[in-house]
Amino acid sequence: MGHRLDQGDMLDFLEESKMRRLPLLVTLKNGDEFEDWVTDIGKFEGEDHVAFAKHDFTPVRRISSIRRALPVEYTYATKH
Repeated sequence: MGHRLDQGDMLDFLEESKMRRLPLLVTLKNGDEFEDWVTDIGKFEGEDHVAFAKHDFTPVRRISSIRRALPVEYTYATKH
């Protein structure tokens, strides 16, 4: 069982996806689910929005949950 994400946690998670081009599994409050990565995060009409590579520009408040689409790979190897 995970903990409930507040908007700040969610923005951090989305920012990580943007910076590292990591795919996320996104569930919207209306029940829609998709896998995508973040291309941009910003404010529109005073509200936080996220742009996904293959999906609509979405207000963060419409996101019910997010999680990594791929497991974290723990390694001592350097990234190239």
